[in-house]
Amino acid sequence: MPSGAVPGSPVPRERASWALLLVILGLAAALRFTGLGWGLRHEPHIDERVFVEAVEQMLVERDLDHRFYQYPGLMFYLLAPVLALFDPPPFGATAYLAARGLIAAFGVLGVFLGYRLGRTLGGERAGLFAALVLAVSPADVHSAHMLRPDVALQVLATATLLACCRLGARVGDDVRAGAWLGAALALKFSAVFLVPAYLAARALRPGPRVKGVLAAGVTAAVAFALLSPYALLHLFDFVGGVREQVVHHYQGDQTSTSTLGFYLGHLARTLGPLAAALAAVGAWQRRRDPLTAAVLVQVGATVAVLSTADTRFMRHLVPSLGGLAALAGVGFVAVSERFQRLALPLALAATLLPLSHAVAYVRDVARPSTWDRSADWIAAHVPEGSRVLTSQPLGLESGRHEALRATGDARLDRLLALEVELVVWDEGSAPSVVAGFETRQVVDPLGAANGRRMTLLAAPAALRPRYERLKLGVDALSSSEPGLALEPLVDGAPASFVLFPPQPTTRWVQVELGAAHRVARVELGLGAKARTARSGVELQVRRPEGGWRKVEVVDARPHPALQARARGLSRLMLLEPTETTALRLVYDGRKGWPLAEVLVDVVSE
Repeated sequence: MPSGAVPGSPVPRERASWALLLVILGLAAALRFTGLGWGLRHEPHIDERVFVEAVEQMLVERDLDHRFYQYPGLMFYLLAPVLALFDPPPFGATAYLAARGLIAAFGVLGVFLGYRLGRTLGGERAGLFAALVLAVSPADVHSAHMLRPDVALQVLATATLLACCRLGARVGDDVRAGAWLGAALALKFSAVFLVPAYLAARALRPGPRVKGVLAAGVTAAVAFALLSPYALLHLFDFVGGVREQVVHHYQGDQTSTSTLGFYLGHLARTLGPLAAALAAVGAWQRRRDPLTAAVLVQVGATVAVLSTADTRFMRHLVPSLGGLAALAGVGFVAVSERFQRLALPLALAATLLPLSHAVAYVRDVARPSTWDRSADWIAAHVPEGSRVLTSQPLGLESGRHEALRATGDARLDRLLALEVELVVWDEGSAPSVVAGFETRQVVDPLGAANGRRMTLLAAPAALRPRYERLKLGVDALSSSEPGLALEPLVDGAPASFVLFPPQPTTRWVQVELGAAHRVARVELGLGAKARTARSGVELQVRRPEGGWRKVEVVDARPHPALQARARGLSRLMLLEPTETTALRLVYDGRKGWPLAEVLVDVVSE
């Protein structure tokens, strides 16, 4: 005990408070870093890929142009030094794990800032309770397990609210608030909900209101320009990207009433019902405080605007949680001071339910998912070189199996399902694709957040189409490139190929079938030039009455880099059996096109 300190003095109490805060931060870290590598055996979610791939291109090109203009630049700049530790291209699972680690670290920082905001509003106990509420928040924990900017935005939003606490007679206070606001806007444009929050706090604080607002606005604009310069240098593209993001949120089938109910319900769920009630008590207790107005305006603007959208995500509430947790801390202090013996039971009752949800989520994502276990079963039971159709990205051992992603079009996916050796189908995908198939294995989730139930199926022999390969001679071939020797396309030797030279216009290769046939597959052998093979090839068929029409095809083999080498590299295009006397392969002639084989399969009667 320090000299002069006595039991019950502020020094031991302060130490106990810091010790409790460290325990809470440790709990927050445990919940956010546990299970952080979930799903990284497979292709990462598109929301994560757009950030990582943009930073990858920045590092390769050695510039600061983030190129993905649906977001401002700050998130990319925060990621860049983390991903620079890895060798692109492309970034693998370890780099994605490090990127998620950055988000998890922001999550812990957000808990600390929630403590600061709660302490500012209601004292030490309010701060500790706010930190505890944030540490166990299911939405906070869930969002911290993926690379998205919402958790980092919570940090900047809470910092902005803390700056609003200090608004007063000095314009410098508004400059500070404007700087945090500009940084938040440079991270994600939905930080615009902080603008009315700042204006509410400024209107209710004494001081230079007009000068303060102008100073904050100029500072925010400068901060945005410094932290997201390419949003201004490519302003037209950035505005288009923002418009695209907005349009994306208004293309669903939800009603505004159901969306409003979703967000109001999840506000209670992510804080916990009792903590949400305490936040209401805290708002009433501090109803005359400008910061309370700022928090409520931020939450109200967020919910009001997002409730007009068709899509809805729980993570959209995360940036508002710092202020709400702080109000919950104020409410906790108010109730516990009136009923002192209930302080500890109240804290436990308020946090145990959200903690149980957060722990359940972390437990589930730390276990092997249904996708992991499906991949393990395939590795153990499916022959090497087999093709596997999946309704979601499935990471299979490179060079051993070929993974094909379903298109989402049940008609085309049925063609694929009948062609491949195994189909991995989840319970939410179209059942017509695998109708009549034989079940090989069922993989049930180990928990609610462990993935969907997966069924591994194969088409029985009776359902599989039977093909007959047409024998083609060189006289059946012609091309828009006169004078080229086309014999390598039908000689059966993968090592020989034809190199079609670059031309400024669309070019074609034509195959005469000699008679009308029901063509079902066209395979293009890629041979030794697989790396430079073209993907944008259009298939046309000749109508019985003359003239050409494009037919829809679906690729039954993945990109050459992902194919099992034992099979020989090719592009296999499936189409609904189509009666035709000739085929045309049409391609963009601006780049050269090496082609080794052209093989045509028709339906065998």
